[in-house]
Amino acid sequence: MNLQSLCSTLTCTFVLSSIFVTNGFSQATRVSFDDPAWDFSRSVESRVEIYKGRESLYLEGKALFSGTHFADGIIEVDVTTPFPRAYAGVLFRTQSPTEYEEAYIRLHKSGSPDAIQYTPVFNDVAAWQLYGPGDGWGMAAFDRHEWISIRIEISGNQIKVFAGQSDNAIVSTHLRREEKNGGLGLWGLFGAYFSNFRYSPAESSEDNLEVSEPEPGVITNWSLSNAFRAENVNLAEPPSEDYSHWFEAESESTGLVNLSRYLPDEDFRNLPDDGDFDAGQSALGAHAKTIITSESDQIKKLYFGYSDNVVIILNGKPMYSGKSGFQSRDPLFQGMIGYHDAVFLDLKKGKNELLFTVTETFGGWGLMAKFENVAGIEF
Repeated sequence: MNLQSLCSTLTCTFVLSSIFVTNGFSQATRVSFDDPAWDFSRSVESRVEIYKGRESLYLEGKALFSGTHFADGIIEVDVTTPFPRAYAGVLFRTQSPTEYEEAYIRLHKSGSPDAIQYTPVFNDVAAWQLYGPGDGWGMAAFDRHEWISIRIEISGNQIKVFAGQSDNAIVSTHLRREEKNGGLGLWGLFGAYFSNFRYSPAESSEDNLEVSEPEPGVITNWSLSNAFRAENVNLAEPPSEDYSHWFEAESESTGLVNLSRYLPDEDFRNLPDDGDFDAGQSALGAHAKTIITSESDQIKKLYFGYSDNVVIILNGKPMYSGKSGFQSRDPLFQGMIGYHDAVFLDLKKGKNELLFTVTETFGGWGLMAKFENVAGIEF
């Protein structure tokens, strides 16, 4: 049968898609859910069963696959759920159970701008609130009760995510973690089914996505403190104790400082505990400071973003306090970070210490700041 004959059948789209997808890549390796390389120790429930006519993995939690050292290529899987709300995701370039890249589908959000999302995971924190519209989100239409095909293309520092029947990338952005070979994995929240899991490695690419330089005014260099229990600290005051873990941190090109990149997981686990502390529910805190040198006494407008909560102090004086956590303002509020707020800083001639105290409960924590104009200041 020739290609024209094939195109007269309903399988034409699938066949052509397969031709283009596999071009330049090795043949796909299909992964059995019975493979001993799977680690289900981080799952709440997992089982292999026939669902909707297919051999499937039902998963609540994470399942890690160490049977490959994957860096670049294509990952594909089909997902579905019988539940009204569920998430299904793919982990890749996993370095450990707490360090990896992730792309996932919100199965209950067909047609929404955040139906698909990419996020890096540092120190076991999936910072989905930090990578939103234009950076990590994507809109897709699908029926969660039917099998939905997800294809993830990874090349160097670039990720493209396709879902359903779309030939266009739903998400296309640059990866935030270092380019390293690693394992793969799956993630289901509230219960999801996975089928037909496969991957096609490719040669490592040097044709990376160009990342723009920071805009003028963006603060890129900060000093961070160690993490602390926020309920034990008066956040309206500058740090009174000698923080022994002050260290330098550099922002992403947008000005975003993803705090989970710098604050190790063991910091959270080893915080002083009075017996009822839950790192997943209680607020964690950290200080971020920078020095602004001004040529004169002047007022400057500073745009900023934060997640989840913040107190801003200039030269020891509180200037702003805000809450932007998940559902903190209304039931639909997601708490996505961005340059949504501004404060006028009363700078004095010489050096001025700008301090952000950020607290976190859920969804990733970070900060970003940029001046409206930089005339007469250095930082």
